[in-house]
Amino acid sequence: MFLFYVGAKEIRGEGSLKNMRETIEKHIRRSKDVMFVQAKDAMMKQLRDLKVYVSVELEMVKKYYNELTGSPDDDAILW
Repeated sequence: MFLFYVGAKEIRGEGSLKNMRETIEKHIRRSKDVMFVQAKDAMMKQLRDLKVYVSVELEMVKKYYNELTGSPDDDAILW
């Protein structure tokens, strides 16, 4: 992210402030899209991991319940 500031700093001459501003804004717009995709991918991974965790925990609770009740039914409903 620092590199576009360095590039903008090198702009000289008439209209340089406007050109600097446009350079920085352009980079921020591109970065925003990339950051959104990265955040979405990270959240999707966390959701998949949570789904696996909940499934494993539910299976463990189900087995424990069946052991306590002596129920041979693996598909026993807990609630």
